[in-house]
Amino acid sequence: MYGAEFWENNLIKLSDKVSEEEILLPVFFEELKAVGLDEYFNFPECKEPLAWVKDKGGAYLLYYYDGELLAKVKKPSGFFGVPKVVYTLDSVKELKPVDLQELTEVNHPFLQKLEEEAKEYIKEKEKKFKKRSSFIAVSYSGGKDSQVVLDLVFQVLHVGEFVTLFTDTGMELPPTYEVVKETERFYRDKNPEFRIEKAQNPNKTLDLWKSFGPPSRMLRWCCSVYKISPQIRHLERLLGGKGRLKSVLTYEGTRSDESPKRSTFERTAPGQKVFKEINVRPILHWNSLEVFLYILTKGLPLNKLYRYGFRRVGCGVCPFASPWSEFLLWKFFKEEVKDFVEVVLNYAENMGVKGEEEKKEYLRRGLWKERSGGLGLETDVKVEFFDALTELSAVVENNKENFLEWLKVLGPVEVLESSEEVKGEVFVEGKPVPFRLKKREKGFEVTFSNLDSDQKIRRRLKGVVNKSAFCVHCTGCEVECPFGTLT
Repeated sequence: MYGAEFWENNLIKLSDKVSEEEILLPVFFEELKAVGLDEYFNFPECKEPLAWVKDKGGAYLLYYYDGELLAKVKKPSGFFGVPKVVYTLDSVKELKPVDLQELTEVNHPFLQKLEEEAKEYIKEKEKKFKKRSSFIAVSYSGGKDSQVVLDLVFQVLHVGEFVTLFTDTGMELPPTYEVVKETERFYRDKNPEFRIEKAQNPNKTLDLWKSFGPPSRMLRWCCSVYKISPQIRHLERLLGGKGRLKSVLTYEGTRSDESPKRSTFERTAPGQKVFKEINVRPILHWNSLEVFLYILTKGLPLNKLYRYGFRRVGCGVCPFASPWSEFLLWKFFKEEVKDFVEVVLNYAENMGVKGEEEKKEYLRRGLWKERSGGLGLETDVKVEFFDALTELSAVVENNKENFLEWLKVLGPVEVLESSEEVKGEVFVEGKPVPFRLKKREKGFEVTFSNLDSDQKIRRRLKGVVNKSAFCVHCTGCEVECPFGTLT
């Protein structure tokens, strides 16, 4: 990772001296217009960057031009917010595009070193893990980081040796779908065999938002359901069926400066996300500027969301999105995200937030991002547990799944008697647990007996009851099961 310094002719040059200041990022005309700087400066609607910005998540955006502070803009406060220009440089009236050829020349020695080291790392891991892997894959999201990783892998490996996999969460924005198509054309021009595999959960995304509630920072159900599960299921289909996938060597664009959590990630991590996956991060220690410079100087496809000002791209309405991203989302893609926003507003109402303005404030402040349970969800399923000293009972109404089928995940099930009341035993960790199952008009009642003070077994029994009651075939548990026995 290099530092950066201002250079002549409005250029940024990488430096061996690592700067403690925030890294600058390229700014395009779309972002300048979004914050209202077209009222202060003249600039063309061009492909090249026009300025540079420092944005580390604070209250202000600092725009630079030719080494000077061009403007200071107070960020809008999320959905429905408005940016405020608090300073502009009077000595500059017209902004000229960055000369990409000059930008390439001044940064070539630094980018070449980063590129060669990353390619060597890709070769090394391919050699080490190839024999134990069913697939070598590039996890391609349409974002800048995976764009760079795909280009690096494309240079190192033959197209037939790896799979490029795009997972459509159903929450992507139009520019992401556009860059996926553009990227496929870009590399097919270099090699006609290239293609991007597309994976998707069979469930409609909006339907599961309504069933599960909006994803939150505590309940990140969307990642396993709409990213990991479709990826693994799609690769299994490519192999001809479930159970044939040994492991996947996955090259991905995760970088350490994206978040405090990611700063602790290893560059190679077997099984960190899914037990069948070996995650390799060739650009883990690159910063955002290095990624942008690589794309700009190589002429690679760039997701247009970055031109609007998005610092990270991915799902539209996301619990980890910043207020700045939410402002851009509502300004440019209101129609695309309004149905998901409506789910959040309905959830707010179910939580007791009344009045349109109050619900909008709930959305703007991001209070929905903190939810950690099932309160506020609309469902006809009811589950009630009764704990006793040696027994555990549950009454369930409108269950989605067959309880006896789900019970098998705990161990062998033996049905001893069958009539209006089913009696049997389930062996949990080798211990027989008797149960009585009685059908009810809208569900069932089950009682487990011969229990002791072991809370672990009780939690597992309750988990199975809940699974049979609420399961909507989201497919998440299918790929997380370490034995591959859930379907």
